Amino acid sequence: MPEPAGPVKQHAAGTDAARPRLTAAAVQCVVSPMFAEIDWQKLAADTVMLMAEAQMVVALRLGKLAGGGAAAEAECRRMVDEKWSAAVASHWDWLRLLAAGRGHDAMGRSISSYRRKVRANRRRLLRA
Repeated sequence: MPEPAGPVKQHAAGTDAARPRLTAAAVQCVVSPMFAEIDWQKLAADTVMLMAEAQMVVALRLGKLAGGGAAAEAECRRMVDEKWSAAVASHWDWLRLLAAGRGHDAMGRSISSYRRKVRANRRRLLRA
């Protein structure tokens, strides 16, 4: 087999001689201090809950759409309207927080906003 061209080289098994080292200074240059303020566990938990709740809403909406008629047509219109308004509201929230120097809050606020809307849809669809 021919030697690889360019900077890629084969290493002897178990040697780290040619591998670059990641130092603490290099990490500080790359990772913004803003990210240190994020509660990553809460953000992950909220994201997982949003995914689960959204799947419930999808299942409930599919049931409603399968029934057909005026209710299904109204639900289709509502879905499109809600998606646009939620996306625009989330975008403006991000911009407002970034402009205020609170970019570290943007992801959590966005997830929370979507979760509120998804929960409201779930309650509405369960009542119907």
